[in-house]
Amino acid sequence: MNIVEAVSDRKTDRAKLGIHITKFISFFGIGSLAFIFKGSSDSNWIFVSGCVTGILLIFSFFELWAVIKIFLAKPIRLNPSQSKLLGAKGIDFEVKKSTPKPNVLNTRDMETSLSSCLLNRSVDSPKNGQPLKKSNVQSPTILRNRRSLSTHNRSITEEHELEEYLGSFNKSADESILSTSPLKPWSSPMMRPHDPLSRYQYQLSRSPPKNRTADKITDFDNDSKGGNAFEKLNISGEQQSRWAINLRNFIWATIVNPLVKQIETVNNKLKVSLPDVSIGKTSITDLRAINNVEIQNEIRVLLPYLEVTSNHGYLIARLKTLASGGYLSGYIWNGGQYYEGKEWCQNDFPTDSKILIHILSCWLDTHLPPDPSAGPDARAFSERYVLKKTDGDKKLTLKELPSRVPFALVEKTTNPPEYYVQSRTEIKELPTGRSNPLGAVLLLFYLLNKENYGEIAGVSLGRAGINMLAVYD
Repeated sequence: MNIVEAVSDRKTDRAKLGIHITKFISFFGIGSLAFIFKGSSDSNWIFVSGCVTGILLIFSFFELWAVIKIFLAKPIRLNPSQSKLLGAKGIDFEVKKSTPKPNVLNTRDMETSLSSCLLNRSVDSPKNGQPLKKSNVQSPTILRNRRSLSTHNRSITEEHELEEYLGSFNKSADESILSTSPLKPWSSPMMRPHDPLSRYQYQLSRSPPKNRTADKITDFDNDSKGGNAFEKLNISGEQQSRWAINLRNFIWATIVNPLVKQIETVNNKLKVSLPDVSIGKTSITDLRAINNVEIQNEIRVLLPYLEVTSNHGYLIARLKTLASGGYLSGYIWNGGQYYEGKEWCQNDFPTDSKILIHILSCWLDTHLPPDPSAGPDARAFSERYVLKKTDGDKKLTLKELPSRVPFALVEKTTNPPEYYVQSRTEIKELPTGRSNPLGAVLLLFYLLNKENYGEIAGVSLGRAGINMLAVYD
């Protein structure tokens, strides 16, 4: 029998104490009367009355024994864990009370006074029609836990014991506030509390200062160069702008920010074992030669992202800049940033557009199944859905698409970065300027969703797959 059952049986016996006493008095009284008035004239009556008297006296003896057992039962001694268990179950029980010393406050008395004080202080009466504050009302669970503190078979005799006991009340209240407070809603990575809100407001991408004049002409003279496939699809400029904002947020939250964190994690691990080796300073060949299996597996995933340029130091620095704000607020469509005291130069560093399209392609390579007909080492997206510019190709001509690829992104020029989308039978151009690179990406996935059953390489573009359709509202 466990301690809970023992205490429950003890309570039951105490409740039946009055019944046992009543039965004893009844049996003993009736038996005594039967013995007194048995008479002496009739032998049969004497025998019957004697039997009744004997039976009643036996019953009265058993009731007397039950009463004696209840009074002689020893109190149940409980350890702290058992006291906490019984207090949580709401079971009242008795403990052996030690005789308190003079001028010493007993634990139970102190608990009663403190509980009443706390209740009177925490429960405010409504004033001026104001409702009660739920956060200030102590729950029954806390009161039971506090009552369980007094179940230890001891009295408070030292000052530190009193402080410890009083501290338990504050601790219980704090735990209650934490346990009963509503869960905070999920917050977007763009809304981290330690960053100012202004950093994550959408900003138009800017061009390098030396190209500002040409940039304005290119941006606002869009109709003179090429067509606009979005207009032919009856998609307004407002929709294109909203989709572009969503795409920048998607690339930042899904690829750029996690990529920078992963690079920093790997560099910290390399710093412990190989202080002179780090991603951004060490060549790809040397990184592949690292023997540490755990680090090598993580590096192998990151190496394709570094292939966009041979200047890995600039690439890492630029990715950190792009990751420092939401919506890629530092994005410069046809430029980059100063690096090691030198101004950005198209011959030395890649444009932001080229970096973003490259890392997006690498990310999709890891989320799409490879095509067996393309070879064992062919990349699922970057080698099938992205076609590079061919030297000497000045006219727009239809390129041969890989098998089972309905649409592809084609690089038209490197500087300024311009792209278009083509199917097997048609070239779909977009206006030149800052909206061209991301607009081409939007057009590619829009056509794949509309004309290819919402799939790419057999993978859904929706929530069941890569979730690119979230960009299109």
